[in-house]
Amino acid sequence: MDRRTYLAITTSVFAAGCTTSDDGPSPGEDVVDPPEVTVATAEPSPIDSVDRLVEALADASVGDVVTVPPDVELDLTGLWELTVPQGVTLAGGRTDGEPGAVLRSPDGDRTPESDTFKRKLVLGQGARLTGFRLKGHFHEYVNAEEAHDGDYYAHRGGGGVTAKRNAVVDNNEISGWPYTAVFARGNAHVHHNYIHHNTWEGLGYGVAIPEGNHQPLIESNYFDYNRHSISGAGGADVGYVARFNVVGEQWVGSQFDMHGTEGMKGIAGERIVIKRNTFKATTAVEAKSRNPGGKYYAIDIRGTPTEGAWIERNWFYHEDRESAVRQPNRYENVHFEANHYGRDESTKKNVGAPQTRWNGNPFDAEP
Repeated sequence: MDRRTYLAITTSVFAAGCTTSDDGPSPGEDVVDPPEVTVATAEPSPIDSVDRLVEALADASVGDVVTVPPDVELDLTGLWELTVPQGVTLAGGRTDGEPGAVLRSPDGDRTPESDTFKRKLVLGQGARLTGFRLKGHFHEYVNAEEAHDGDYYAHRGGGGVTAKRNAVVDNNEISGWPYTAVFARGNAHVHHNYIHHNTWEGLGYGVAIPEGNHQPLIESNYFDYNRHSISGAGGADVGYVARFNVVGEQWVGSQFDMHGTEGMKGIAGERIVIKRNTFKATTAVEAKSRNPGGKYYAIDIRGTPTEGAWIERNWFYHEDRESAVRQPNRYENVHFEANHYGRDESTKKNVGAPQTRWNGNPFDAEP
């Protein structure tokens, strides 16, 4: 399948464009301080095997905490869409000094051929995933045009976790997934995670939001070496709020994206708020990318949002707005306020991500 056909039929998410207006604040409440990270309390019988994990989740009910000790590593080969039930917390013990339990998809672990986009975990409504290292096995960039004759579905490596309405994904390291680290539905809350090395060409998302009525909150994450750190599928109902995030220096493409319904035009979401984020690069990494050293936008909106996009108080390392933000209709329904451009730190207050969080990779972790 060639890239043109792939882009035309897929219902997931990709990258591009934006609109002009420098007036008017974004809708909703003013920016507040990032939430504190909390670690779930351990339960009496911690989990130390895949069988026990499956059994414990099957028996869990609203309010329960299923804990995997931080020194445990579980091989999830062949296990897809393991469900954390509604209102249940799955906790891996990650703290400032402890990287947390590992849930791993090793080499050779493949999704069913009929559904290459399956995720390892599914969080039911109001469920929570906290304190884990959730690792796939595709940490290196792959260009499917060259490596798989244009078959963008050849990876069979799936994604990390689906977060349904009211679900929370926090305080995790999620890496190595060819499709997406987090698939965010409804009003899912994705915060304080280290999301990196999700780079498969044509896919490779940190957080993917499907078409439909989905408006997740994505905040206080450290993103690095993703093809797109956030990508929305487009259409009249989808959107997101992205605030307090840092995007590191290793880029493979543009970073915060919303697709249009007609490729580089059409309806690009409903409401997009991108506020107080820091984008620490302007070009692709020199190796392991389709366009080594090529320039990329930080924000790419491939059409016109129905309600609007608000891009406020971000710090872009790009020289100006035109090099940082793209939209094919020259900023239609896109509003800018108090953004800062260039590598020198702004003298204004409350611009870019707060400096008290995510100044570097949490554990300088290797894939």
